Amino acid sequence: MVDWSTWWYRVKPLGEGTYGFVFLVLQENFNTPIVVKTIELENSNSVIKENKILSHFSSCLEIVKCYSHEITIDEGRQWCNLFLKYAPAGDLIDLIEIARGRMLESDVQVFTRMILKGLSCIHAKGIVHCDIKLENILVFPTKTGYQLEIADFKLAKEPSEALLETKKYRLRGTLTYMPSESVVLGKIGIAMDIYSLWDVLC
Repeated sequence: MVDWSTWWYRVKPLGEGTYGFVFLVLQENFNTPIVVKTIELENSNSVIKENKILSHFSSCLEIVKCYSHEITIDEGRQWCNLFLKYAPAGDLIDLIEIARGRMLESDVQVFTRMILKGLSCIHAKGIVHCDIKLENILVFPTKTGYQLEIADFKLAKEPSEALLETKKYRLRGTLTYMPSESVVLGKIGIAMDIYSLWDVLC
């Protein structure tokens, strides 16, 4: 069990959003870099939600590992930090670029099976990811190839959420990967993730 009260420090920034940042960090009890999503506490609902959802999937190899979360104070401001497994090979876009857009059919089959295993774990808990896309499929090198893991659950629909099927709603997902019934009617269900995966593969 990692004691997250021990020191950790930022190595370099990886990204920036409206309210927060993503950093590559080193932590005293880890031999390899990890990722921290950090966001101001008053705007941290998405990070808290993501931590809650990922806690269900610690044993699923096809979903990114979340180590812990903590609250810190920096320059008088409170920050919520989410510690995640670092993907040194980037995401599926990076992998496609390495292959110059010409992946072997056998590799595509293996990668599709991995993503489907991850979605099976997610859907078994009554959760809909809502944002399956190339950028949210992380890539981890292995001795025999690559392991793909699903990440970024900030838009996910939990079983307890009740969504109205109406045009007057906030789009949940990335428009390019969404089925028409989700865009027009606001329908959010397992079929949405499968449709998005089909778009990823195409």
